[in-house]
Amino acid sequence: MKAFFLFLSFALLLFAQAPTEILLLHSYNKGLKWTDGISKGVESVFEKNSEYELTTEYMDTKKIDTPEYFEALFNLYEKKFAKRDYKAIITSDNYAFNFALKYHEILFKNTPIIFCGAENFDKKDIPLHLQRFVTGVIEYKEIEKNVKLIKTMIPNINTLYIVSDNSFSSLAIKNQILDSIKPYERDFYIIYDNDIQMDKIENKINSLPNNSAVLFTSLYKDKFGNYIPYNRLRALFRNSRYPIFALNKIHLGRRVLGGVMINPFDQGFIAANKTIEVLQGKSPLQIEITKPLTHTYFDFNILKKYNLDPKL
Repeated sequence: MKAFFLFLSFALLLFAQAPTEILLLHSYNKGLKWTDGISKGVESVFEKNSEYELTTEYMDTKKIDTPEYFEALFNLYEKKFAKRDYKAIITSDNYAFNFALKYHEILFKNTPIIFCGAENFDKKDIPLHLQRFVTGVIEYKEIEKNVKLIKTMIPNINTLYIVSDNSFSSLAIKNQILDSIKPYERDFYIIYDNDIQMDKIENKINSLPNNSAVLFTSLYKDKFGNYIPYNRLRALFRNSRYPIFALNKIHLGRRVLGGVMINPFDQGFIAANKTIEVLQGKSPLQIEITKPLTHTYFDFNILKKYNLDPKL
């Protein structure tokens, strides 16, 4: 009998010490610098709080995003999460956020969702019955601020070549890009290109007229839908005849000149801290949906290469 009570006490102690489970659901894949940056931000918070256990899943949607694939993911997660008791779901980027909303009743019933990396965000897109479960961090790329920065640094600019693609995340901000460049269309020629072939883009850029610049927004898929690995982008940055400005800090130190940049670490860090607020009893409705500040960064070796002055 004594042994039984010892066993029961030990079991109760283990149960009492069981960590709170949190799911980090990424839209994309490990190894993608944006996704890895968000993970680092999230992990930097939870590694200081041993009472939480973080599980990370990758949906890999930069490489495949068909309806059949999402249905297969749902079937997989329904089995995989059946015995899990997640107290909060952190989603990174739009695909994961939309997936968690769509299947909330089945996979994550009554579980708070803390999103980050959500572009083109509109709270009205969240079903009314789910809004009480949701808070998070908006991803907002400063297109117009970057165009203004480029014009300031290259006052005699002839052509601005904007690189994008037709991936879900790029299409989410296409209208923002087109609206942001309108005030500058009388000042210089602007090319918006989201129909990219990797074997031709380098020549396109290097054939631009003198006093041109490139604004790199995002490029994960070519015009045929093929995934573009990052080493191809590094080669593009390295071989460009003209300065390349970027919207995302993941490209800094990889031969881009700089820009007004978002930082994936900030997205993950803020989302993780909001998650702790929720787990400590605060309603998601009481936690403001926020947008992190952007910052201007430069690679001074590249500034020197193009003989440019930030003039900030």
